[in-house]
Amino acid sequence: MLYFILAFNDAVYYIEEEETIVIFKQEDNLLHIFDVISKKRVEIDTILNSFVSADIEIINFYFTPDYDGLNIHPEFITKSDDTLFVRAFLKDGPKHFLFPLTSHS
Repeated sequence: MLYFILAFNDAVYYIEEEETIVIFKQEDNLLHIFDVISKKRVEIDTILNSFVSADIEIINFYFTPDYDGLNIHPEFITKSDDTLFVRAFLKDGPKHFLFPLTSHS
């Protein structure tokens, strides 16, 4: 929880209808979504429709969303100062996979 307070103090939002916390920042026409936290499964479309405006052209997810039917183009992150320790073998996962930024150390 301390990480949320320090790193995302102005980027944490609660969507009451979905009982979901979304951590995001907007820079001009670019939206950075760092995490979506909920006790239940939520559709990413529903979350996006809650706060994405017409002037947003690009959305960067800092995790791998469930994206069936969405127009998502995954790209490798080539530069990062981030550290994450994981098991070497992720079975049956998507080709491009990223744990939420909030789960990193």
